[in-house]
Amino acid sequence: MMKGCGGTGAAAWRLVRNTGACNYSFKASTERSEPRSTPNKSPVKNGRCQPQIRKRKMNGKRIISIFSSYLLFLVFALKLQAQVLPPMQPEQDACGALTLCNNEFFTPFSYTGPGSNAFEVDNNGGFNQRLENNSVWFRLKVATAGNIVFTITPVNPLEDYDFTVVNATGLKCPYSTSKLADAIIRFNGNCNGNCSEAPIYPEGKIGLNYVSTDLTTEEGINGKPFLKFIEAKAGDEYLVLVDNFSGSPAGFSLSFSGSTATFEQPESGVDNVTPICAAGDDYFTTMQVKLKSPVLCSSLASDGSDFTLGQMNPAIIKASGVNCNTGSNAYTHELLLTLGGQLVLGKAYTLNIKTGTDGNSLLDLCGNSNGFATGKDFTVKLPYQINISKDTVVCTGGSVQLNGVLQGEGNVRVRWQPNTYLNNNTIANPLVTPLEDIEYVVTLAPSGLPTVCQTKETVKVKVLKGFDIKTQDTVLCKPGPVLISLDGNAEFKYKWAPTLYLDGTSGMKNTTTPLADISYTITASYPGCKDSSQTINLSLVKWPELLNNDTVVCVGAPVNMRIAGGAGFTHSWTPATYLDNPLLLMPVARPLQSTGYRFTASQAGCKDSVQTVTIKVEEPAKVALGELKLCSGDAITLKPVVSPDSYSKYRYKWLPEGVFSRNDIKNPVFRPTKDTTVTLEVSTEAGCLSAITARATLLPLPVPDAGADIESSGTAPVRLNGRVDNITESFSWAASPFLSDRLILDPVVSGEGIFNFVLLAESKDGCKATDTVNVRIIKALQIPNAFSPNGDGINDTWIITGLGIYPLAEITIVNRWGQTVYTSKNNYRPWTGIHNGQLLPAGTYYYLIKTGNEKSEVISGSITLVR
Repeated sequence: MMKGCGGTGAAAWRLVRNTGACNYSFKASTERSEPRSTPNKSPVKNGRCQPQIRKRKMNGKRIISIFSSYLLFLVFALKLQAQVLPPMQPEQDACGALTLCNNEFFTPFSYTGPGSNAFEVDNNGGFNQRLENNSVWFRLKVATAGNIVFTITPVNPLEDYDFTVVNATGLKCPYSTSKLADAIIRFNGNCNGNCSEAPIYPEGKIGLNYVSTDLTTEEGINGKPFLKFIEAKAGDEYLVLVDNFSGSPAGFSLSFSGSTATFEQPESGVDNVTPICAAGDDYFTTMQVKLKSPVLCSSLASDGSDFTLGQMNPAIIKASGVNCNTGSNAYTHELLLTLGGQLVLGKAYTLNIKTGTDGNSLLDLCGNSNGFATGKDFTVKLPYQINISKDTVVCTGGSVQLNGVLQGEGNVRVRWQPNTYLNNNTIANPLVTPLEDIEYVVTLAPSGLPTVCQTKETVKVKVLKGFDIKTQDTVLCKPGPVLISLDGNAEFKYKWAPTLYLDGTSGMKNTTTPLADISYTITASYPGCKDSSQTINLSLVKWPELLNNDTVVCVGAPVNMRIAGGAGFTHSWTPATYLDNPLLLMPVARPLQSTGYRFTASQAGCKDSVQTVTIKVEEPAKVALGELKLCSGDAITLKPVVSPDSYSKYRYKWLPEGVFSRNDIKNPVFRPTKDTTVTLEVSTEAGCLSAITARATLLPLPVPDAGADIESSGTAPVRLNGRVDNITESFSWAASPFLSDRLILDPVVSGEGIFNFVLLAESKDGCKATDTVNVRIIKALQIPNAFSPNGDGINDTWIITGLGIYPLAEITIVNRWGQTVYTSKNNYRPWTGIHNGQLLPAGTYYYLIKTGNEKSEVISGSITLVR
């Protein structure tokens, strides 16, 4: 990251940054700068500040002491130089960020360079741009909410480390620069140690703590190594960029001790296995293993005993890790395994990880081996391939480049066969100028070993030569589908015009059902090629059309035959029966019976056109109604007999209006109020009309008299007094168990209550009438004035005798304080002396009975409850 620098002039030892290698060296200087009132700006190269450390000139003894210290530091720096990681490590880009183990991280060596993108968090450029130097990324996934603090401690306290914190919650890899830059929540470019006259914070530490309230320390600022802590929620995700601005070979530690938030631990295990096919190595005898997260180099057994291929051969005899030669605390993302034999191309294997001869399995940076318990399946494939479209096209006389793209590793030999029409058959993307369709096979193999580890791909080149219409010009005898097919290249874009009657407007075949003469023009086009067009003509024979539909007419009614259109045809009518002139194109038919006619039109080269029409002949219907007699006030359903049944549809009309439920149906309900003349008109489907008239006679009703209503106390027998008139043929009382005899006019009534007795009378014509008499025989209610609900079976309930004649009676009982203890309405039940499930005490209670009869009688009194 860029630093703003300044200082005072003096003879001094200067620590000068080499911008190419990101290293530092000491150079003796005798330069003297004049004192200035404002700080001097450090040199700027390629837009980057060259940091300097200046010391004031001292006496010779002090210089010797300083020089001795320098020599010790130089030895230390040279020792650490052996621990500098090669550039382009996965974790140097945000997508490959390391996940911390147990809140701690330590690396004894420095990272080199900015990874594949030095501008991952730079969104503006220019001076003070947030540019990566020698950087590494870390990922934090918050498991439980809390505060986040951390401390970065350089191995060399004089070195200048910076950091950036990005809230990556919701962001997905690959990250855009603008997304990361916009999500920065902490940035510390504090200048530590090697900037001119910058103070050195104890041990060169930098980070987040609970004291600072700052969110940012821009480049060139010194004295602000710590920023404010982060309040994190569960599920938040953060990226921490640690940047070694000094370029020192020494590493650093990163500690989140003091954080109250907890973090998810890294996922360990094998990401993928890639067998390597290489000359001089017996081909597939080595494998590249990439890991989901780094493992400790110290946990890797060099004899390969940490690994097996299950029950399958060959054995794994050697293992090494990338970067594992950089120090005892090294870690690696990638392993190289050497086999004691050769893997089989196309065969599937499983790489298993176990405890090796070093007494342990692979261990991640947390010291865990759990993620390696599951084997990793892989299939032996070639390490290189060529991606090329399977088929391509070229215009007649044109050229096309076969755009093959090589992918993979190693030097590859390319050969295209056949070599016909190619400008060069040894490159991935030769130019072909074919005269005909041709198929090429491209073969890839290691250089120097053309028969080993081969892979092949095939591509077809098709020459676009125009098209033909396979379907000939057609004359259609009648409308019908015609399939128009093309013979040509499917790569053309075909346009059909016009689109009338077509089921599609493109493609190499379409179906049309023309209703008139039409010509279609089909145009084939392809980008870069000249359009070509063809035309097809379709003609339609003009046939005459019989316009008559099947119809129904009355006997002898005329029917005009109607023909429209057509040209150049001959015709005939069959049969000729009932036609005025069968030789005419449009004769008149007067059929006396149902007849089907055939109109035949003939035209040379076509099958005859035959059209038919049926004329159904109907006669007036035969109608019978019968005698109409009914009792006064009655209604009957009329049921006329209409024939023949073969006629499917009749229309009805009854007269006069006002005495039928409906006058347009066959069976209406007839309700006259006097003797009436009835007329029924019946029409057939063809309108043939029939009519019939009948006289409806009303018969008189008998007049029964059931007598006057009777009311009695039941002290003497009650006898009914019925009468009938002289037209009554028979009479009876409606069935009742309370009458002594139903077949006499004055039966005796037994029992008590309220009764309705019906007298039925019937005349000799079968007309019936009724009359009703109401009889009330009511005895006084018997209401007990005491009862003893003690369970002895005697007077245990308060029962009112005779209450059944008052079905609507309502009873209420209260105690002496007026509290209701019993109610009954419309469903009388004897009282048991219990209220709300509790036995009521002995004493006097009071009842009120509303009979609910038409007189609204009310009866009241007292009851003594005895216990």
